[in-house]
Amino acid sequence: GSDFKEDAQVDPRTPYAWSKYLCERHINYHMGGNTTQIFRYFNVYGPDGEEHKGNQASPFYQFEKQAKDYGTIKVFENSENYHRDFIHVDDVVNYHLKFLLKEESGTFNIGTGARLSFLDVARHIAKKHHADIQYIPMPENLKMSYQKFTCADMSKTRSICDCEK
Repeated sequence: GSDFKEDAQVDPRTPYAWSKYLCERHINYHMGGNTTQIFRYFNVYGPDGEEHKGNQASPFYQFEKQAKDYGTIKVFENSENYHRDFIHVDDVVNYHLKFLLKEESGTFNIGTGARLSFLDVARHIAKKHHADIQYIPMPENLKMSYQKFTCADMSKTRSICDCEK
C-alpha cells in the first residue's frame, strides 16, 4: 500500500510480511488489557553487523561493501523510482529509550517520515568512496513482490514519545 499509518489496512504479500502481520495479531489477541507496545520498523541500517543477512542486508551496508571491495556499486535499473524510509539503528535505540518511559499501548511506526531512493543512497556512497555505479536488471523472482515505496507516518509515534522530527 501507500498509507503507512499504524491503523491503515495491511496487504502482506511476502512470507516475511505475513509473519510480521501474524505476530501483531497474536500479540494484540493475547495481551489485551496489558501495556503492550508493538513497533513497526522501517528500513533500519547501521555501520556494522549485517554480514549474516547476505543479500537481505540494507543497501547502505551492501553498497558500502561493494564500493570498498570492488569500486563499483550495483543497483537495479530504475532505482531512482524505488524509495524507502531508512532509519539508522542509533535513532531506533533513541525511540526505544523514550518509549521505556511511556505506558501507552499500541502499534507505533519507527522510521524517519522521509523517503530516499536506492539510487540516492548509491550516489552518496559512491561519492564517498569514489566508486562507479552500475545498473543491473531486477531479478525475475523479485519483480512481482518488490515494494516500490515505504515511508512511515510518524505522527502517532512522535505525539506519544514527544519526539522531534
